[in-house]
Amino acid sequence: MLPSELSTFRILLPTIEHVEIQDKDGSLLAYRFRIPDSLVQGLVETDQQLPELTYIIKENRSSGRVPMRHYAA
Repeated sequence: MLPSELSTFRILLPTIEHVEIQDKDGSLLAYRFRIPDSLVQGLVETDQQLPELTYIIKENRSSGRVPMRHYAA
């Protein structure tokens, strides 16, 4: 992509509402929603209770090792 093409992208500012991005056929491409600050703070406070960070290797191996953790809010 050329730097001049970046200006064609729509900028999505942070909001309280969710953001859903679909392609021209209506297929879901991305979905973003805001996690309440109280839940984020809870994750920060309990981070040390999580198991050690593990790494997985993708089947195609083109992306190398990928860090993986499971979170629940």
